[in-house]
Amino acid sequence: MRSAHGSESTRTPESGVERLLRWATLAIIGYGIVLRCIFPTADPLHATWSGWMLDEGRWTELAREWSLFRAPDFDTGVSTIHVLIAPVYQLLTAMSFELFGVGPGSARLVSRVAGIVVIALMAFSLRRSLVRPAWCVVLVITALNPELVYASRVAIPEMAALCIATFAFFLLTGGPRNVRRAALAGLVTAIALATKATTLPIVLPFAAIVWFMHRTDDPASRIARLGGFLGGLAAPALVLFPFLLVTGKLSNLVSADGGVLVILRFVQAASPFGAVWKLFHSGDASNVMLQLALLWPLTIAVWVRGIPDTDAGMLLRSSLAWLAGWLVPWLTLEYFPERYLVHLHVPLALAIGAGL
Repeated sequence: MRSAHGSESTRTPESGVERLLRWATLAIIGYGIVLRCIFPTADPLHATWSGWMLDEGRWTELAREWSLFRAPDFDTGVSTIHVLIAPVYQLLTAMSFELFGVGPGSARLVSRVAGIVVIALMAFSLRRSLVRPAWCVVLVITALNPELVYASRVAIPEMAALCIATFAFFLLTGGPRNVRRAALAGLVTAIALATKATTLPIVLPFAAIVWFMHRTDDPASRIARLGGFLGGLAAPALVLFPFLLVTGKLSNLVSADGGVLVILRFVQAASPFGAVWKLFHSGDASNVMLQLALLWPLTIAVWVRGIPDTDAGMLLRSSLAWLAGWLVPWLTLEYFPERYLVHLHVPLALAIGAGL
């Protein structure tokens, strides 16, 4: 094979331990995929949350009405909110119903496919950035994480939005550093927001990744890439806004009973006591806290030595930024359902692998 400088070099033979590790990891990945696919219509079991029974029904309501009657009911308040904050998820679910009929299995198909794609993205995007043991650790965490498995088995938008956000992250952190790729990452980020608008916390850390990840680049190229990212992010809104204005839908959305004001009522700051309480008394946070307990010593050790300007070092910086983008709203917002914590698990796994 060729080295980074173009000279010929020989591939280091894979040792028996490395071969065993690789095959064991692939087996665990296969097991993780089976966990997401087996018994697709079975009632999912969660230790602390039974609200999926209501959420599955309301998040698939419009797609179900379209597939059965070709007449979705947009007059109810919850329908307006769902169209406003998750139009892409509504579309994907409707497509699943059209292709496979209306039922629990087809309703959960979008989440199931998204969960498998997240594993595939991690496997292929990190194979050259991380050493083999670290790569294996990331994939094992991702494949067997109970929250990621659970979110892949219920018909709610979280896993689909997380999948698209993961794709945008790898567009930002891998491949050539140019304006076109940054713009594409911005567009994919916008699609993630349209899949579930509550993924808004990814915007600031992703913009920071564009600006800070390659600090040695000249300011002009960094400004151009940031402009490309923000342009791609804003492009769908620039197309949608005139349509809403012309059709009169915009005034309905911002009215007293419209979706925008209803959503804003949920955005309230948590008290300092409430923020600390979440760390110790949140049932679903135990998985997050365990991974944070693994991450902090690794991060401190790497920080003391100095984060290297390698692919793994840049991955560590970027994944920590993504993680911080979710930790802040989790701790500072009064309304932050525990099912939103699924968005922390991918950056956590990435940061742990990069720290190794």
